[in-house]
Amino acid sequence: MTSGMQALNDFVDTHGIERSSTGRCTFDADVDFVGDHNRAVEETEVTISFHTGDRNQVRMTPKGDLTLKFFHMDFADGPQEFQFDGQILTITGNSQKMDNYKVTVQPAR
Repeated sequence: MTSGMQALNDFVDTHGIERSSTGRCTFDADVDFVGDHNRAVEETEVTISFHTGDRNQVRMTPKGDLTLKFFHMDFADGPQEFQFDGQILTITGNSQKMDNYKVTVQPAR
């Protein structure tokens, strides 16, 4: 298991998020998405997948200011880096669309 996948696994286990029989976890989350030019803070649905057939391991549902026009909704281990600090999942990356960006995810309060 890569360090990114281990971070996702630790996040799910720490927060007691239920996994489906297909290895997917869907939950409401507080998301803070900060790019070089944009920022969105929303509560939205997030899916973390451990299913080997899924191309992306993290998927967010567009909501409010968190739109496909300005932000990424899908993240994969490798192009993005996943880290877990014991409470918050952090996703970092760089793209033409957003330049440098950082996403923090935690279960909705």
